[in-house]
Amino acid sequence: VLVALGAERNDEEILDRPGWKPRGLAIVMGGLTRSLGLQAGDRAGVAAVAVAAGLTNDTDPDTMTSDERQERAVTRIRFLRPEQREVLAHYANGLQPSDIAKRLSSIPDTVSNPTVYIHNLITHFSHRLGVLGREEAGAAARLAELEAPPLPVLTDEQKNQAIDRITTLSDREFEVLVALGAGRTDEQLITRGWKPRGLTNVMGGLTRSLGLQAGDRAGIAELAVAAGLTDDKDPGAMTSDERQERALIRIRFLRPEQREVLAHYANGLKASDIAKRISPNANASSVDGLLTNLSHRLGVSGRGEAMKAAQTTPALAAEVAALRPAPVRAVPTRVVRPRVAPAPELTPEQIAWAVDRINDLLKDSTFQVFVHMGAGLDDIEEIGTRVGLRPHTVTNYISQIVRDLKLNSSKDIVAVAAAAGLAPTTPHPQPQSQSHNDEGDDSSDSEDSDDDLYDADDHPPARRGGGPRDDDPPAPPTGRDHGSATAPSAQPGNGNSGARTTGDSTGRSTGSHDTGSGNRNRQGLPPTDHHRNTAPAPAPTTPPLQDFTALFDSTLNSPPVSQPPHTRETDPVRTD
Repeated sequence: VLVALGAERNDEEILDRPGWKPRGLAIVMGGLTRSLGLQAGDRAGVAAVAVAAGLTNDTDPDTMTSDERQERAVTRIRFLRPEQREVLAHYANGLQPSDIAKRLSSIPDTVSNPTVYIHNLITHFSHRLGVLGREEAGAAARLAELEAPPLPVLTDEQKNQAIDRITTLSDREFEVLVALGAGRTDEQLITRGWKPRGLTNVMGGLTRSLGLQAGDRAGIAELAVAAGLTDDKDPGAMTSDERQERALIRIRFLRPEQREVLAHYANGLKASDIAKRISPNANASSVDGLLTNLSHRLGVSGRGEAMKAAQTTPALAAEVAALRPAPVRAVPTRVVRPRVAPAPELTPEQIAWAVDRINDLLKDSTFQVFVHMGAGLDDIEEIGTRVGLRPHTVTNYISQIVRDLKLNSSKDIVAVAAAAGLAPTTPHPQPQSQSHNDEGDDSSDSEDSDDDLYDADDHPPARRGGGPRDDDPPAPPTGRDHGSATAPSAQPGNGNSGARTTGDSTGRSTGSHDTGSGNRNRQGLPPTDHHRNTAPAPAPTTPPLQDFTALFDSTLNSPPVSQPPHTRETDPVRTD
């Protein structure tokens, strides 16, 4: 009402404003004259006091510019009530309402929540100053150089402890510390992009981090000066030497993680390598952010200047040297391989079980690998060449064979293959062709003897061609029914056929043989008649099991009486 009368407003204009009633206006006018010491109803005297105090502007704040509101608030600050003035001074120094409540000594005893009481005071005096918010009120208080009550002076020990805590400050708090050390005001910081509320929050965190009382701006500035942090110039306006000199002062106030990253970076490590060194949760992106922030904290123009400062600073240079790995001379060491216990041998029951399941568990390529392994061939590449598989595929097949047949190791394949009759026989060396007489006539039998007869049995003509002998053990079972007592019929193939024998008067055995590679599939040649015409091939039959002793007995001894031997004229008379 005082300002409205100073602006020459009448009662009707005052009542048009929200919240005013005629009775309420009359009550306020009576209290106003009593407070000013004027006679009741002295409206002219109230208006004269307002004009003399400069309280003549009651324009709506929303229709004014920020500068106009600030100018009006500076004029009105001196007319705040004492408790409002004290709260505004603390708030302008960066204290939060909770901190102000602890400092304020004039809080009524009837107040149950001091923090809410301070919030209401700030709202009321913001309206009394004619501003739009508490930030503008704080700015007006600083503009009017409204001073808060003085705080106790810091001791030397408190200063040293606070300086040591500078390494715990965030980058924003460090920036405000340096700005206050350089004598900057809040308005100058706001022009750099700071928001009033954000600046107030950072100020509160800064004082807590340094262990100072809330709002102790003078103490913050004093610490910054003692630490040498008084230069906050733009790096672009400085020379390289000036930036290096400033960085050497600030480098001791880096946070521990920034100091470690800078030491690794000065050692030549990349961001990705540094991330592996400092923390398992760090990555290259976070390390890049740390390098950028510490460069800004040092006041340099880039990472190169930060690296140079790190290599120049004696304390940090020692850390860099300590982090640099020393060359290690390679010392040859003897590799001690653990002794592996040999796998136990298979029991007969295990071998029989494996033999019975070869046909069901081993397929084509796996079976071929099994046969070659059973023959004792352990060269993986050689087996792969023979069966047309890659070495790693052969290795996988061997592991599958051991797993499916429940063997102890791959060496057990030999025993299982032998028990199943699948191990190929070792080929006999081919003897050189020999003549039985000096004349070279192989067709004459007149000079044959028992020795010649025995030699012919050992080396028949067909034997020299590589075919099997009549007294050879039977061929391995053919087909896929392995390990059975009787093998199935031989399938067509290029393997050795069973010997076809005929007896003559001397007991010599002659036969037609087909040479082969010893594969599982075998087929004999069809028989021929006396005109050497090929007869129709009989159905393949399983070669009978032959007794080795009976074979030689039937060959060397006389035939039974029921079958008199055919005697040639050239044969000597047998007396045995």
